Amino acid sequence: MKTRAILTIVISIILGFVVGFYTSSQIARHRTRDVKSLSSKEKFRMRTFSIIEPTEDQKEKILPIVDEYAAHFDSLKKHTYKEFNIFFEKYHSNLEPYLNEEQIEHLRNFPKHHKKKHDKPKSPEEDDSKLQ
Repeated sequence: MKTRAILTIVISIILGFVVGFYTSSQIARHRTRDVKSLSSKEKFRMRTFSIIEPTEDQKEKILPIVDEYAAHFDSLKKHTYKEFNIFFEKYHSNLEPYLNEEQIEHLRNFPKHHKKKHDKPKSPEEDDSKLQ
């Protein structure tokens, strides 16, 4: 009888962990969905139209406004990304005098392993220039 009770408790704990993990990931995905849906000008436009559901007449009138703000939003993202890179370049240059060669190499390689798809350089030459 004890074995059955212990087995039931263990299975309940495992099941609770799995359900909790899944629920947590779904909540996080749901909260970030709106931000991710604005990742390009076209998605910005589609997201706006899906939210407000304009008529065809309204679409014609508001399309220039939506496109203008989509371009501005894209510009803000690019500017922020450039500022982010400048920040880390300064940070690394201030750290390097206090690090050994192996630590510097790890610091330089870190962005390579953690880059997102949209952060990849356009050519191998650009990648080499960022490391030097």
